Amino acid sequence: MNQFNDYTWKWMINDKERRKKLYDILYPYIEGKTILEMNCGFSPLSEYLKKGTIIGFDRYRPAIVFLTNKKQRHHWFSSSSREFCFQLDKGADGISLTWATIIQKLNVFALLGICEGQEKYDESKTPEDIWEVQSANTLIGMYKPGLVILEQADYKNPVNLQRIQKWIDGFYTLLETKQYSVTDSDRIRQRTIWIYRWHG
Repeated sequence: MNQFNDYTWKWMINDKERRKKLYDILYPYIEGKTILEMNCGFSPLSEYLKKGTIIGFDRYRPAIVFLTNKKQRHHWFSSSSREFCFQLDKGADGISLTWATIIQKLNVFALLGICEGQEKYDESKTPEDIWEVQSANTLIGMYKPGLVILEQADYKNPVNLQRIQKWIDGFYTLLETKQYSVTDSDRIRQRTIWIYRWHG
């Protein structure tokens, strides 16, 4: 029996079509690299990656437990994006010296499946998608990876994506935009990938 009963998570663990299409598009950029996969879920990048290391984190602990058991050559961390950034910033309380060493070698930052976002926020509630934007910007700013890979589905209000793109625009050059489609609950969804290269 599948332990992941929520529809979104159940789809993510079985999304072989998306994983293969992502790899086919991204393999020239990710093979042999050290990749920080933010909000990794079940880590679609880990399915076909032959060489390289993924450092993945997500607040959904069952996904991290699953990855820890199934994808042992990579490094998985159960944390929200806000907590992950805080622990990195404050030192190694929750992150071992090995983690710190690996993350210093970071080549690629990947955020796949970006939240739709809201036009206006109630700052007093600090919803998770505020932290998605702030944490992405913080991690990119801290480690200045050579490549940034962003992906989003066909949402009506891609404001979180636009906020991240606006922030990195002064430091990164857009190399490539790719589109692909996947079937999600009998619906064809278009997804778009943006690949950026650091220019300082």
